[in-house]
Amino acid sequence: MRVRIPGTTHIPTPAWMEKKKKMKEQEEEEQEEQEQVGQEKEEQEEENKKKNDNKKNKKNKNKNNKEQ
Repeated sequence: MRVRIPGTTHIPTPAWMEKKKKMKEQEEEEQEEQEQVGQEKEEQEEENKKKNDNKKNKKNKNKNNKEQ
C-alpha cells in the first residue's frame, strides 16, 4: 500500500523503498571501511613511532656507553 510521506512531493513505491534501503546500507558499509582504514593508519603510525623511539634510545645508550 502506498502512503504519502509528509514533507515529500511523491508517493514512494516498494521498489523505490528497496533502492533507498540498499543505498543506506552501502553508505554505512563505506563509512565502516573508512573508519577501519583510519584506525589501521593510526596503529601503523603508533608502531612506527615506537620503533623510532626505540632506535633513538639505543643510539643514546650506545653514545653514553662510549663516553664512559
